Parts: sequence; C-alpha cells; structure tokens
Amino acid sequence: MKFFIDTADINEIKTAVAYGLVDGVTTNPSLVSKTGKDLMTVLKEICDIVEGPISAEVVSTKSSDMVKEAKQLAQIHPNIVIKIPMCLEGLKATRTLSQAGIKVNMTLIFSPLQALIAAKTGAAYVSPFIGRLDDVSQDGMVLIENDPEVDFKWRFFNADASEAEMCGNAARCAARFASLQGIVKKPQMSFRTLAGIIRAELLGNRVKVQMTPPHGLRLDLTLEAEGRSFKLDFINTGVPHAVCFVSDAGELEAVNVHGWGRALRYHPHFQPAGTNVNFVWAQDSSHIVVRTYERGVEGETLACGTGAIASSLIAAARNRVSSPVDVKTRGGESLTIHFKSSRCGENPSDLNFPEVYLEGEAQVVYEADLWPDTI
Repeated sequence: MKFFIDTADINEIKTAVAYGLVDGVTTNPSLVSKTGKDLMTVLKEICDIVEGPISAEVVSTKSSDMVKEAKQLAQIHPNIVIKIPMCLEGLKATRTLSQAGIKVNMTLIFSPLQALIAAKTGAAYVSPFIGRLDDVSQDGMVLIENDPEVDFKWRFFNADASEAEMCGNAARCAARFASLQGIVKKPQMSFRTLAGIIRAELLGNRVKVQMTPPHGLRLDLTLEAEGRSFKLDFINTGVPHAVCFVSDAGELEAVNVHGWGRALRYHPHFQPAGTNVNFVWAQDSSHIVVRTYERGVEGETLACGTGAIASSLIAAARNRVSSPVDVKTRGGESLTIHFKSSRCGENPSDLNFPEVYLEGEAQVVYEADLWPDTI
C-alpha cells in the first residue's frame, strides 16, 4: 500500500515525510495558487523533499496542447507524473504521453468504468473522487461551527476538497439547516464566511440571503483562449466570476462549457486565484439563463448562486435587466436576484451594488448517519 498526499504546501509535505507517511504527492492548480508561488518553483521544491511520484496537472484543454505542456513539466524531474483530466481530449493526450514513456495520472474519475478506460489508454495512475462514487450529487460540503459574534461560522469545501470563500446556494442551505437543527431559533440570522458576514432570512422553505457587497467590476475584457477571442466582463461576488454573453438560447446550448470554461478559469489574466466562468443569455429585462463552469467543481455545475448574482449584476451594468432578476440555472432551478445600485462615475464600470440578495428554495433531500465503520 502507498500513501499520496494531496497538497502543494511545503510545510505539510515536510511534516508528513517526517512521519514516514508519504510515498508521493498529487497537486492541482488550485492548491499551487494558494502557495503564492509559480508552478515550476513549487514542483521543484516538492521533488527535493519527496522521492516518489509527484503529480503535476496540465491546464490546457486540447490534446495537442496538453501533450506540449506535459513534456515541459516532465523535464522538471524524473519523478514528475502528468495529471490529465478524464475527457476525450485527455484520453488522446494520455495515449500519446504513455507511448512516449511519460507517466500519466488521470483525474476527475467519477466511476470505475472511467478508471478502466483511463488504464486502457495507458494511464499509470487514476485519481478517483471517492465521495462522488456513492454520493447524491452534491457539489460541496458545509461545516458549521460556533462563533462568538454571529449566529454561527461556516467552512465551505468544494468537490475537489479546496476551501472556497463563499457559495451562494450553500448559504441558503446552511441557513435552513441551522434553523431546522435549532442552531438558530429565529427567521433572521447572520453567519461568518471567508468572504465576510452573510445575513439570511427564512421565508418558509425559501431563503433570502443578503450577500457581501460585490467588488472589482470590470467590463469589456477581451481574452484569447481555445483558439478564439472571448469578450468578457468580471465581478467578484464573494468569489471571482467572469461573464460572457451569448445572443440566444441556441448559442447558449451550443457553448462548450467544459472546454471554454476550463481554459478561461485557468487563463493567466485571472491567476493566481483563477475564476468561475458564466455563459449568459439575457432573455428579457427580468429573465436570464446561465450555464456556469465552477472553480473547485472543475466542470459545469447545475446551479451557482454567486454566478447567478454576477451574471445579473453585469447584465444590469449593461442595461439589459433591472431588479429583481429571475435566473434559470442548468439544473432547472430558478433563483431570484434583488439588488440596489448607485453610480460613482460616468464610466459603465463606475457602478456600485451596496445591497444584493439571493433568494431561492432550500429543500431537504435526505438525512444520513456516518458510522465509525466508514471512517
């Protein structure tokens, strides 16, 4: 049996090595970005500490670009293993790299069948999302803790185990859960997140959440990715969001959310933190439809609350909608975004949103007990 630690934190790795617990290390761009160092520096430092395989993930989305990027990473040290996402382009790249003698660790494995396919194309390792093999489709997890100043504190973890500053939909769920569990005994509550204090109000099985004021509004960005030019806008609604408008429902349906979203999520313009990416159709002055590539989930998500907010606010900044905005998500759920705006200059981007609310249902799906046998 071999143990691999999933981190880019040098101190964590040194500690684990000192206990004799580490046979190898897996990393990803999100983990590396948290160190504040560039990828090459981090990988070289890890290779100096650990004698086993070190997984380094590519960020390209085309197989030819993955192979080119992988060959550069493989030159860092003989122990480097290239981490490739499970997708059609990833399978092509894995086949090419394995034939060239470069070891591959295929990630984003959600089923045993995918693992078998990865092995068939030549992958030496796979990184299965174990929790995703037997969960009920959640994109993240919330931990609720005591807080001396507000009703409670939360920690939110994405599906890839990275900790996020904020998640709008999870905020609604956390508020209703806190009420149902008796943690908060009144319809109004406030709780602490990494993005700041969030206030929520229960309206039956609906929850209305007042978000922290968004910031960093930037309009008319033009970026090159995937061999094409993207016209984007950007705003931080607790987490960073890029927004790309399309002309109609057909164009939205045809969007390559995984390919384009991943390329923009890792675009150098948004580093080191990266960004979520929203593709938006403004249906009329009060309705928009959104598809979101979510950072941390590393794929299209069925609904993103902060993305719905970002899309609505930028649509408002472009005079396409006014409050309240009904947002239809990929999963079919409708979210309502309420906001107040004020202008602090003559430019379109000189717009503030001092009050922003996210409203939607928060339904209980199931309850479960975690037994010691599973730990």
